[in-house]
Amino acid sequence: MSENSKYKEVQNDKLKPCIYIKYRAFSPLKENFKYYKSLSTYSTKQIEAETKNATNEEMTQKVLAGSNTAVTKQRSKKKRWLSFGFLILNLIILAVILWYQFSHSNDNVSFEQLFFTELNWWWILVALVLFFLAQVFDSMRIWVLIKRSTGQSRPWLSFKATVTQRFYDSITPLATGGQPFEIFYLNKRGLSASTATSVPLAKYIFSQTFFVAFAFVVILFNATNIINLQISPVIITMCWIGLSLNVLLILSIILLSVSKKIAPSIMVGLLKLCKKLHFIKDYRRTYAKIMHIVREYITTSRKFFSTPWVFISELLFSLFQNLTYFTIPFCIYTAICGFHAEMWFQLLGVMVACDLTAGFMPLPGGSGVAELSTKSAFTNLFLAVGVSSGLGIWAMLLWRIFSYYGVLLEGVLVMFYDYLIGNKKIEKTLARLRAK
Repeated sequence: MSENSKYKEVQNDKLKPCIYIKYRAFSPLKENFKYYKSLSTYSTKQIEAETKNATNEEMTQKVLAGSNTAVTKQRSKKKRWLSFGFLILNLIILAVILWYQFSHSNDNVSFEQLFFTELNWWWILVALVLFFLAQVFDSMRIWVLIKRSTGQSRPWLSFKATVTQRFYDSITPLATGGQPFEIFYLNKRGLSASTATSVPLAKYIFSQTFFVAFAFVVILFNATNIINLQISPVIITMCWIGLSLNVLLILSIILLSVSKKIAPSIMVGLLKLCKKLHFIKDYRRTYAKIMHIVREYITTSRKFFSTPWVFISELLFSLFQNLTYFTIPFCIYTAICGFHAEMWFQLLGVMVACDLTAGFMPLPGGSGVAELSTKSAFTNLFLAVGVSSGLGIWAMLLWRIFSYYGVLLEGVLVMFYDYLIGNKKIEKTLARLRAK
């Protein structure tokens, strides 16, 4: 029997084929393990070429189709009402926190007093500039990846894609809606299916990796300051758990992409446990999906990480984006307490900790946990320098405007622009780019 006939015989069998990872066919499932020997007789290079090409094309189409479906659902009447309901719920949570503060505290500061006497509005203006700078740095990360993939410079598209991605992240539970819409948006603006799927994925990989490293360094060197400020132990604990989960996610992807037996076997064991607990229905299908996603991570990472200028640019823009974004709380603090340079790094650590803590809340924007953790942090900071604790609620509100409600407003404005102007100009833009 020839090698090709052996391969076809296995492929025609009713049992599911193995998953291929890095030049070698294997399956941790015992019932499929007997096919390893027969599959390995077929040229591994041919298997790699065929499965890689087929998988990449299939996965690109599946990801694109899934993104289109997700966006269609998000734009449905039911989803719009659900998103509106989440926004109302966020506002109700904020209103309850404000009511509780003003009805149960003897150290309140009125809005009139805050507006006319307590705030240095020049620092609020600096915070507004930093808010837009953070958006620019974030959009430059997409611009670099589009430039690397297509050779075209599209800064305005990169900015709009970033703003709308953050908008959909802000209105969906656990920030799950941003990436599908970003893929959909880039594809509708002329990027090929493969580029439209790989660019957001690469941005996510860079963002997640660099943010985890940034957060770890900032919190590690701020641990003493955070303890001295008497930040709630619950916030500190949730912060470290959140950081650990992010690190675990990255390490899991690396381990699944490198290990050929141990990591997949662990994954199958966990999926079987999840099936017994009725968290998933089909652990085989879920395993195949996870391994396909890992393959896409590997392919995308190799494509962009292998280009030095792309890696350096992503690193720098990620660093600048995080620094500008988490400097906004320092501007709010300075607007109330005056300028103290030593507080910048301290606030950087506190706000990163609050951001990681809010990640536990499944509601859009981490509502509830984000407000309470931020208010607690600002209140303790103000008490440490002898400023009224009643200003903590206003500092929290200002930060939430910059970190959440401002993002919603910016997203609405960009989508309104597209509805009036952008959608009509896209054909001319694409024709101009094709003519170059």
